[in-house]
Amino acid sequence: MFLRFPLDYITSKSCVRCTAFHCGATSLTVDKLDPMSHPMPTEFPCTHMIYKIPDYFPRTALVDSSDSYSYVFIYAKSVSLARRMYDAYDPLKRDKTNVIAFFYDNDVNYVVMLWAIWMLGAVALPLNHAYPTEDLEYFLTDSMASLLLTTQNHKEKAVSFSHLGPTPVVYQSITSNENLAFERYDDLDFAIGEQWFLQKPALMIYTSGTTGKPKGVLLSHTNLHINILGMIDAWRWIGDDRIVHSLPLNHVHGVVNALLTPLYCGATVYMLPKFDAKVVFERFLERNEDYITLFMGVPTMYSLMIKYYDETYGSASEDTKEAIKEQLQKMRLFVSGSAALPVPVLNKWREISGHTLLERYGMTEIGMALTNPYRGQRVPGAVGLPFKYVNFMIGVYNAYVKGEYEVIVEGNQKEVTVTEGKEGQEGELLIKGLNVFSGYWNAPHKTTESFTSTGWFKTGDMAVYENGVVKMKGRLSVDIIKYGGYKISALEIEDVLQQNPDIQECCVIGVSDITWGQKVVAIVALKPNGNTLTQETLQEWARERLPKHKVPSVFKFVDQIPRNNMGKINKKDITKQYFGPKRK
Repeated sequence: MFLRFPLDYITSKSCVRCTAFHCGATSLTVDKLDPMSHPMPTEFPCTHMIYKIPDYFPRTALVDSSDSYSYVFIYAKSVSLARRMYDAYDPLKRDKTNVIAFFYDNDVNYVVMLWAIWMLGAVALPLNHAYPTEDLEYFLTDSMASLLLTTQNHKEKAVSFSHLGPTPVVYQSITSNENLAFERYDDLDFAIGEQWFLQKPALMIYTSGTTGKPKGVLLSHTNLHINILGMIDAWRWIGDDRIVHSLPLNHVHGVVNALLTPLYCGATVYMLPKFDAKVVFERFLERNEDYITLFMGVPTMYSLMIKYYDETYGSASEDTKEAIKEQLQKMRLFVSGSAALPVPVLNKWREISGHTLLERYGMTEIGMALTNPYRGQRVPGAVGLPFKYVNFMIGVYNAYVKGEYEVIVEGNQKEVTVTEGKEGQEGELLIKGLNVFSGYWNAPHKTTESFTSTGWFKTGDMAVYENGVVKMKGRLSVDIIKYGGYKISALEIEDVLQQNPDIQECCVIGVSDITWGQKVVAIVALKPNGNTLTQETLQEWARERLPKHKVPSVFKFVDQIPRNNMGKINKKDITKQYFGPKRK
């Protein structure tokens, strides 16, 4: 059976070869998959997004700053683009893995280009056109992209990279929801078998580089599919959902969580060019039939919205504040991820909205792995339990057996087993399942190093299982500070410092020290009214709340803590910036 997309299907009510559990088909359901096995089952449900789109043709898929667009409109545009690319470029006809990079803006054209690339059976590599030239050159060279797809807006930049190998392809971008003559398009048939489609790599995302030079993470269609189904199961996604999207579209959070998952369900995505606290918060407060039902963001976004609320509504009447909370209560879910959520932010957001932020854990290589419950207690500072289809282990490296770990705790969504005598012990978090990535692009050695001999992916994050939930304790390399024989969690100190009413944000790092190994250093940004704080007063305040060895020996005051475009703090860069060999 081949992947065929007849455009005259738009008048039909049945699904094109879709055997998803949503459709009541009789083929193997995802529930029967063994999440411990990496090879694909011989039969797999044909529920990839490309097959689901026809279910939602009349519905509104996406609204951007220009217009609103139906599923059938975006689908037809994708078919047209895929046909033109296939006819024009010979490399796409060869039996090999083609990587197609594309410059994007946060609008409907992103989805059109992504779907077209997948219809060609190629790997999509989304690139932020605003990145430095040096970074883009590295991504295009390392990925060996055969084509660089772009809209007219970024044509000149795309052409400037043609000497690196990829052929620039200019796509006439959509500026409005113009009418389409559907009958003019032929069937799209590129002989893509269903099983082939799901096993092939789909998406390449470059890691943020917090642990070294960026690596291309290859995610297969199955990886994406399992992640999407896991989030639908955990967070109760439905077709009537409406989400505001303001995340970068070259990271898993923005691509899979906040875009592909709602589109898989037939929901509507309200896409903003970029995050703006005022625009997002006021959109939440709009009283109309298409009110927003959920939002996904990084902790920084919630902090900025809290700041906007305080500045705009802080002196408002209690009736006004209650009306705001009542409107926010219509929304069913707020999710926080991509960085640790400070407890004060969680508490303040709950005060404003009546919602307890749902914190989850994931990373580029594994997608989503752990989540607090949709219904039930959400423990501050915890990331809950595994998603469906995901297995986790917390273990300690076994120095006597190469590549293996001594198990502290192991389990999945339904059952967790703690090794006797190891209750409450910290260790490295390891993940296994069909959600885990295929490997690093052209880096087999690095891929091998990232897994144990039994197939567990080593996240490099420290965790502990306490009171029925997993709590993250920081990165193995940067969030664990070794001071005078102690192993100190930087996140623990950050959580305490964030409780100081004069601190806007902070970052704790370990700086090399000839006597103690590392000394504890806090980079601190103060609120406008906190400029009277000094090194001495902060240390005195911290001593009342932390053991002596955990009190920072140095407080570095800055106007703002540097972050990358996902709102993450790169502690290696910060250490180099403020305490490198050329700094005093």
